[in-house]
Amino acid sequence: MKFISQDSRLLKMATTDPGKAQVLREMIIDRLIETGMRREGFLPTDHPPSQTDYLRGYNLLAAKYFPEAKKNA
Repeated sequence: MKFISQDSRLLKMATTDPGKAQVLREMIIDRLIETGMRREGFLPTDHPPSQTDYLRGYNLLAAKYFPEAKKNA
């Protein structure tokens, strides 16, 4: 519920069965990206990550695995 409540778009989607399936997919993708950031050492280990830490980690992960996309952004 915490994941869904952060985004009004997800709240609306979660009212239908297909929407619930899409929200689940987005939650899984979010968890996989977070796991990748942790595995690469892009998130702090000495304190809980902040929004800024997540944004930095996401950008570092994108730059490492999708350098062309980073250049065009």
